[in-house]
Amino acid sequence: MRTHFCLLTFLTFILFLPFFSPLFAQDIDNALWATIDIKKKFKHGLALNFEEEYRLRDNMSNTDKVQTTIDFSWKPLSCLKGGIAYCRIDKYQTDKTWELRHRYIAYLVGSYDIGRFSLSLKEKFQQTNRVGVAGTANRSNPTNVIRSKFEVTYNIKKSPLTPFASVELFYALNEPNGIQDPAAAKMITETRYAAGLEYSFKKNLAIEAGYLSSAGKGWDKDALGNNMGGYLMSYTNALTIGISYTF
Repeated sequence: MRTHFCLLTFLTFILFLPFFSPLFAQDIDNALWATIDIKKKFKHGLALNFEEEYRLRDNMSNTDKVQTTIDFSWKPLSCLKGGIAYCRIDKYQTDKTWELRHRYIAYLVGSYDIGRFSLSLKEKFQQTNRVGVAGTANRSNPTNVIRSKFEVTYNIKKSPLTPFASVELFYALNEPNGIQDPAAAKMITETRYAAGLEYSFKKNLAIEAGYLSSAGKGWDKDALGNNMGGYLMSYTNALTIGISYTF
């Protein structure tokens, strides 16, 4: 028990040490991300998942986006799962109009248990197409991204609570930089850290609450002044809540 506690403390410290730097940045937005997740399990490790997500931005005063995801997965082994998904994104713009985006996803998840700890690594490829938006030297469309997420959960004996912590990197495959061809630049454009608790009411019903910190870079046409473009960092602190049901 003492070893497990020490290891959990160490992993938490390593994962969330970068949390404190964004707290002192000036360009920070406070957000709320809420999700409803419904999952149907079939035989032979097959599953169909439906998720609805709603996000608030601008210190939780404005809608950011609404996302609807349909996910089909297969788990041939207890330690391996793969899947494909489609996500419809309705993004609320600053000019009070909605922009439709289509996202296509393929992913692979590997997991491994160490005592009461569960470690997982998820590799995801996603392509996002913004409807009615043309690609330029400063803006790719569609955008291709690889997301790598490492997560640690801990199973508390005889408790419905499950703490978790994760870190996720977004690696853009065709992010433009205003000079090179839009298909030429590759870089890490976002890093996310998250922590929280899941509470299981029953075997098939659970709620989750947590905190997420995101540090991302985006192109600004006048980042360096005098119409000189460049990348600027932005930070988001988000409260995350969700409910999931499996049948």
